[in-house]
This record gives sequence, structure tokens and C-alpha cells, in this order.
Amino acid sequence: MITLVAIVAVALSISFLCSILEAVFLSVSHAHVALLKSQGQWAGSWLEKARQNVEEPIAAILTLNTIAHTIGAAMGGAQAARVFGEVWVGVFSGVLTLLVLLATEIIPKTIGATYWKSLAPMTARTLKVLIVGMKPVLIPLAWLSKAISPSGVRPTVSRAEIEVLADIGRREGTLDEEEYSVMTNVIQLDKISIGEVMTPRTDVV
Repeated sequence: MITLVAIVAVALSISFLCSILEAVFLSVSHAHVALLKSQGQWAGSWLEKARQNVEEPIAAILTLNTIAHTIGAAMGGAQAARVFGEVWVGVFSGVLTLLVLLATEIIPKTIGATYWKSLAPMTARTLKVLIVGMKPVLIPLAWLSKAISPSGVRPTVSRAEIEVLADIGRREGTLDEEEYSVMTNVIQLDKISIGEVMTPRTDVV
């Protein structure tokens, strides 16, 4: 029984950690990364570099998470059959599935998405260790990813996203109306002709 509990606990703990790492890494904004870097924090520099190659940390997280789920289910199921008998393996699988859903998906991802600012430095350090340890697996995965990914550099932020962020800032009170107007007008500059902003000579004092 102790062995069964240990197997399930280890598998769930690893998967819990993976889900938090994934949620925090994907939630950290570029602005916060720049802020950490400007404060001289190592996490800021590392996250900036990692965000340029998102596939590697995500692959490391998902690979470890899959290993934890697979081994946990296989070893846990075998141990459950030994402890409770074959009849109860189905019940064990159902309970384990519920635990995986709650303890390794919903709860940790909610925590990561909510407290990503405070968890960002820890996430950076943990991901660095994880990536180094899983390099033999990540290298062939990187080759596969490059083979199926479109070439070219995609923009990090689009004009539409900047406008939406400005609008959210205005509605939440981060930007006042004047600041919001300045930001939206700057974005629209390339759509405005010189004639629209020129003052007629007759109006010049």
C-alpha cells in the first residue's frame, strides 16, 4: 500500500510542477520580462532568451509531464492490482483520472496563471535545470519542430493587440483618456496623410 501511495504521490507531484511551470511561462508578459531584466534579475535575461525559442521549454515540460503520467498510470495500476485485486483496477483508474484532472491540471494552472509574477523567477531557474537535464531528448524534438514549423520571424505583438491593450488599460484606469488618445493616435500615424494634419497658411498667425 505504501508503494502505491508513493508512486501516485510522485507522479502527481511531478505533473503538478509541470503544469505550474507551463502556466507561468506562458503567462509571463514581455513587459514583465523586460522589467525583470531592467532590475538586473537573472530570470529576466533567461526568460527573454527562452521566449525566443518557446518550443524548447514547452517540449521539456510536456515530455516530463507525459513521462510522469505514463509511468504513474502503469506502475500505479500494476500496484493497485496487486494490493486490491484486478477487480478494483478500474476504480483505481477512475480515481487517478480525477486526481490528475484536479491536482495536476485545474489547480496548478490556476495558481500559475494567477501568481505568475511572483513565480516567474522560480520558474526560470527550474526550467533551466529541466532543459539541461533533458537535452538528449530535446535535441531530436527540436529538429522535428524546425522541420514542420513555418520559416520566418513572426511579430511578437501586433498593432491590433497594442490597441486592445491600450483600451483595457483605459477601462481599468491604468491609462487616463489623454494617454489612451496619444497611444491610439500614434498607432494610426501611418494611415494619416500629411494633408490631414497640415494647417492652412491662412490659419497661421
